[in-house]
Amino acid sequence: MRLLTKNSSILSKAISLTLLYSFIFTNIVAVGTFAASKTESSSITSATTRFTTDLTQLGRDGRLRENLSLENDTLRLIKVLAGGGQRQPVIVDEKGENQDLVVEQLAMRIANGSVNSNLSGVSILKLETATLFSNSNSVSDASDRIESVIDEVVASNAKTILFVDELTNVLEAGNAGAKLIENISKGKLKIIGGSSKAAFSAKIENTETASLFEIVAIDGNSSPETKTDRPTREGRTYKGDNVSSDLRKMMADDPTKRVDVIIQAKDADNAALRGLLANGEARISDRIGKTETLVVNMPLSTIESLSVSGMINYVSPDREIKSLGHVETTTGTSLMRSQPSGYGRASAYTANGAGVGVAVIDSGIYADQKSFKDGTTNSRVVYSQSFVSGVTSTEDEYGHGTHVASILAGSASRDTNAYQGIAPKANLINLKVLNSLGYGSTSALLNALDWVKNNRTT
Repeated sequence: MRLLTKNSSILSKAISLTLLYSFIFTNIVAVGTFAASKTESSSITSATTRFTTDLTQLGRDGRLRENLSLENDTLRLIKVLAGGGQRQPVIVDEKGENQDLVVEQLAMRIANGSVNSNLSGVSILKLETATLFSNSNSVSDASDRIESVIDEVVASNAKTILFVDELTNVLEAGNAGAKLIENISKGKLKIIGGSSKAAFSAKIENTETASLFEIVAIDGNSSPETKTDRPTREGRTYKGDNVSSDLRKMMADDPTKRVDVIIQAKDADNAALRGLLANGEARISDRIGKTETLVVNMPLSTIESLSVSGMINYVSPDREIKSLGHVETTTGTSLMRSQPSGYGRASAYTANGAGVGVAVIDSGIYADQKSFKDGTTNSRVVYSQSFVSGVTSTEDEYGHGTHVASILAGSASRDTNAYQGIAPKANLINLKVLNSLGYGSTSALLNALDWVKNNRTT
């Protein structure tokens, strides 16, 4: 009886140990399988989570700071993105110090709705290149991770812009660079690039891929200014209504309508003014140089509050402008062309515009026009820039600018002087403010005039 009891006890312990070992082994296998499954799932689905930061979400969470000294740079970036073309913006400065800050300002604007409809609802994901490259075992490893991010962004079909702050390094990172270029070329990927001036010049500017990018140059003058550093309208006396009559009529007709207005502020950076604009759901779309003039999209219903705030001098619509006629060529210039000696002049001279640069603010200039080449291969159109929102081409699709430039400075080399302009030796500066239909905006004109002011000595 004792032997049976003893044997039963030994058998019971053996069964218990077997069950215990079986339980432990089963759980070890389960934990191992779960961990492997979790690792595998993470590698497949979360490349953007691990290797990017959602700047737009940080803006919504109030974790980004406004920097008004970078407002003009941010607005130029928005114009390139809103244009909707294939060319992707690349923020270029001397040392890459302000690129993150500019993109953060954009992310804040998207988060609070201060952008146009083309950028509404867009998420800006910053590719964490510094961390990614430093934590990778090799360039190939880094390339694989970047490719995973690109694949996820493209596959999501979401309104996403990838911010690549070290663009030249990514382009040189094996297959990742090729995949980035391929998806940009096919219109599947939108990016904001970042690069130092030296790196962009050395590695992108003279390559085939340069046509995919548009430079947004930060000139190093983005530091905050004191009020004595720039012209101010404080203290000036303005008489009469500070709201234009046509804007008053628009306010009476439909106060709920949103319009683009030009605000001549007393201090464009005034915190109270900025708060008033924000409360009125206003979107600042442009600023004329470093002046106190802002271009703002806002509801007509909020303009009255702006008018009585004491913070502005004048507000008017960003009116449409267009050409209304042609300049006559019968000016009598030929009678004044040759100037003899005398009347205080030591010697005779020819008044033909030589040594003078003339800015033509119009619909663009066709630089290859023979009238501007004087029978050579060199054009006297020495500089061109477009101020038309969303249009990078400086060609004259409308035709009016070339017509005016020809009257102004057409060459005497054609048909024995039959088509000579007023100043046939003058250089031409092509500042485009009208589109292919001959339409533009007051703000584009003001920006062109601001460029003339800043470059007048050149």
